[in-house]
Amino acid sequence: MTIIESEPDVGSAESLIRSFSIVNLYGYRTISLASEYAATVIIAKNGSGKTTLIGAMNAFLSRQFGRLRGLKFDSIRCTLRGVDEEIVLEREELDQFLGAQMTDVVISSARRWELEPRILLNFLLDDFGAIRAEY
Repeated sequence: MTIIESEPDVGSAESLIRSFSIVNLYGYRTISLASEYAATVIIAKNGSGKTTLIGAMNAFLSRQFGRLRGLKFDSIRCTLRGVDEEIVLEREELDQFLGAQMTDVVISSARRWELEPRILLNFLLDDFGAIRAEY
């Protein structure tokens, strides 16, 4: 993957995300992005993981962890400008978090509305969170 960064000048802004990586994606590769500047262009072959990286980064930063459910990885690592510690999300932690979200309230509500509990949970974690953020 090739990363092209804008040249530093008076108008260049620092990147909020210093680095972002998906470790052991699909069990065989690690993809990552590191940039000093907010304006960054990513150029790589088709199938190299550009869309997956950007989608995972968006889900991670917007705390829509349900969107990461179908992604196979060992960990996601992120370093933000101004934060000394690297933020790490292990797959096991994600699975535990998403499993813990399946509460009695979700199950009983799903039964009342004749839905699969996972469908309701996905809506609450993903779609509803995005809708709420808009208002």
